[in-house]
Amino acid sequence: MNKVLLELIIERSDKETFLKYTLGLFCSIPSYIYQILILVFLFFFFTIVKELRNGLILISRLLLVEYLYLIVCSTIIFRKFSESKSLEFVLFWSYERAAKGEIYLFYENMMNIAVFIPIGILMCLVSPNMKWWRVVIVGFSISLSIEILQLCFRRGLFEIDDLVHNTVGCFLGVALFYTIKYLCLCFTNCCKSRCAKEIL
Repeated sequence: MNKVLLELIIERSDKETFLKYTLGLFCSIPSYIYQILILVFLFFFFTIVKELRNGLILISRLLLVEYLYLIVCSTIIFRKFSESKSLEFVLFWSYERAAKGEIYLFYENMMNIAVFIPIGILMCLVSPNMKWWRVVIVGFSISLSIEILQLCFRRGLFEIDDLVHNTVGCFLGVALFYTIKYLCLCFTNCCKSRCAKEIL
């Protein structure tokens, strides 16, 4: 019984550590950064939305730039400076340590996947004609750039796991975009066929 309680306490502490880490990344960004981004977005939204298709592409570009800026702020600009450069080239090392009790590393990996899902979606909206695998390559390049900047400016750990999880997140974003697009096309075609039957 005591062993079960101890495991629950450790798991709870890992979740609390992960939440503090995650919230700390975004709380470290000054509030005026968010306010400026919201004002810029609202300005472009109300000035560009006149033409729906072109407006959607331009708004997606703006959102993509703002989102990337927030990621750079949380991972590099406003992150604590470390005295030494940290590198980890062992693939999936975090899962091995998570299996040994450091559960927060698993949650961190899931967060790294989730953070790049919007990038995959927004890239598809920004460049509708771009092949899906090129979008994934762009996502990988963004992740690699962030990791290199973290290493150069000593603002975190350069690790292969982050590259893998970020790329997977971008791929999931692309898959989600095409799934929604396919469902919308099916729904549109269904509505058109019903309207045609009613007319006949």
